[in-house]
Amino acid sequence: MAELAPPDVPRHRAATSWLALYAAIALDAAQVFALDYSAGFTDPVLATAAIVGFFTEVYLFAIALRRVNTAVAYALFGLGTVAVAVISIGWLGEPLTALKALALVAVLAGAVLLNTGGTATTRPVPTPASDLSVRR
Repeated sequence: MAELAPPDVPRHRAATSWLALYAAIALDAAQVFALDYSAGFTDPVLATAAIVGFFTEVYLFAIALRRVNTAVAYALFGLGTVAVAVISIGWLGEPLTALKALALVAVLAGAVLLNTGGTATTRPVPTPASDLSVRR
């Protein structure tokens, strides 16, 4: 992984963004299974969990994007896909084909390569004036 934060970004703020990203990835996998097991929204508890998980996941991803570069964050977000596939294969008995294994390796490799691309992966702290404008 690239450095946690450039010198002008407080480490705790950069760490918060990374934690938000990893929490969003975990929620992505959890809400997919809640949605699957809600049986087409017929189980109100699991349907509600899926909806709340989705909105919380998007909120956490937005927090992560405050300081984590978009390309890196979205590439790492693909790890949610890997998590769902691994859980489906390991615990739910879904078959692992050669093509599926290759696809999982490609997603992992893409996330690693984008994250180690040689540029800082954390955005600088916005100035107070820019807090009122759209952050890009």
